[in-house]
Amino acid sequence: FAAREGADVIACEMNEDVARIAERMIKENNLSHKIKVIYKRSTDLNEADLGKRLVDIIVTETLDSQLLAEGILPTINHAREYLSTPQVVTIPQSATVYMHLCDIVDDVDGGNRLQLETLRNSSLHLCSTLNGF
Repeated sequence: FAAREGADVIACEMNEDVARIAERMIKENNLSHKIKVIYKRSTDLNEADLGKRLVDIIVTETLDSQLLAEGILPTINHAREYLSTPQVVTIPQSATVYMHLCDIVDDVDGGNRLQLETLRNSSLHLCSTLNGF
């Protein structure tokens, strides 16, 4: 959408197969002059890869069902510190992590099962919101 509105877009993709598919789709949509695909992890990008320019908006799709599993915080921090202007906007801007204490207990058949425990006399609610990454 940004490219259609005139923005120059830089996409980084570490999987070359996915990057090639993206390039083909970009070409088919006549946006090759506005979107550049770089075959790298975003943490391996530098200002030279960006044409000696800094970005104003960071859009990330690295979030998954395990919010922190893909190293999202170091990835976003790298982009904000080395690749973007001071007024950068990050999309998404925040995420919330919820936790519940549990215990793995031996089952009667010798296996393991997950047992969620309710803590007596406790109003423990583990929640952390990550704003602005």
